[in-house]
Amino acid sequence: MTGSQPLQADNVVAADLDGDGTADLGTVSDGVLSIAGKSVKLEGSFQRAVRMPRPGGDALVVATGQGRGHREAATRIIEVTQGETRTLWTHKGARNQVTDLRVVDGRLWIAAYSDARKVSGGWLTDGTLEPLATAHMGQRQLPLDDGRVVVARVYGEAPKSPGDLSLYSPGGATVPLTSLRGARALAAVDLDGDGVDEVISGDGWHYAYGAEADPRVVVHSGPDLSQARVIAWIPESYAALDIVPINQGKDAALLVQGSQRAVVLQRDALGWATLDLGAISEVSDMAVLDSGSDTVLRVAISGEGARVVTLELGR
Repeated sequence: MTGSQPLQADNVVAADLDGDGTADLGTVSDGVLSIAGKSVKLEGSFQRAVRMPRPGGDALVVATGQGRGHREAATRIIEVTQGETRTLWTHKGARNQVTDLRVVDGRLWIAAYSDARKVSGGWLTDGTLEPLATAHMGQRQLPLDDGRVVVARVYGEAPKSPGDLSLYSPGGATVPLTSLRGARALAAVDLDGDGVDEVISGDGWHYAYGAEADPRVVVHSGPDLSQARVIAWIPESYAALDIVPINQGKDAALLVQGSQRAVVLQRDALGWATLDLGAISEVSDMAVLDSGSDTVLRVAISGEGARVVTLELGR
C-alpha cells in the first residue's frame, strides 16, 4: 500500500460525469449524494450504485429503498448525469430492496425483491423490468452472454437452510454449481486471457455466521462452470460481500469487500496473494477510482474509518 487519505462518507460511488476521462469520487452522507458539484437528496436508503459508461460522460445509476429511517420507501432506480437526474424505475411491494445492480454490455441488470422472500432479476428496458430469473433469497444474480443467469442464494426455502449457487437457463432448467452453502458475491472476468469470462463467487455463508461461516472466494470455469477452485479466504470476515475485477487476463486482480476487511487478490508464484487494505465496517462499501495506470489502484472505502487507499499492483 502506497498511501491512505481520510474521507467522510456513509457510502461511496464513482463515475466520470463530465467525460474528462477521470472518474469523480461521489459520497453519500445523511441521505445526500454529492458528486462532481451536484447534490441529490435520495428518496430512501442507499442500496447500490453502478457506473454506466457513455460517450461524453458517464451516468451514475443509484438504487434506493427500504432501510433504517426509510421503512416505507419504495424501490427506486435513478440516473444521475452531468445535466439531469431522472427516475428510471420504481416498485413498491412487501420488501423494497435492490440486491444487485450491474451494467453488462451497456444494459442495466437489476435484481430486487419481488415479494418478502423471492428476488427477481432482469434487464431494465424503457422503464420496465422483465424478470428472467426468480429465486428464494437469490440476492446476487449475474447474467451471462449466452442468456443464462448465475444465481447465488444466501438461504434455502426452509428456515436456516443453506443457500447455493445455480445456473438458470432461459428455458427454465436449473443446474447446481459447486458452492459451500450460501453465496453473497458474484463477478465475472477473463482471468486467463482466452476471451471467455470466469465466474467468481464468494460463498461459505452460514446462518450462524459469526462462528460457522467460511468466507471463501471461488473461481468457476469451463463451458458449464463446472470446474471450481478456491483461491482465497477473506481474513477476519464471515463473508465476501462484493467482488470487483481489476484488469483482465494475466494482469487481472480482484478487489474483495469482506465483512470486516477489504483485500486485493493478485496472482503470485504460488497462486493468489492477499493484499490487505485494512479494516472495514459491516455497513461499508467501496468504489474504484481511476488512477491513469493499470498498475496503480485507487479505492474509496466508506463507513467507519472511511478513506481513499492507493496501492501499486505487482506485475
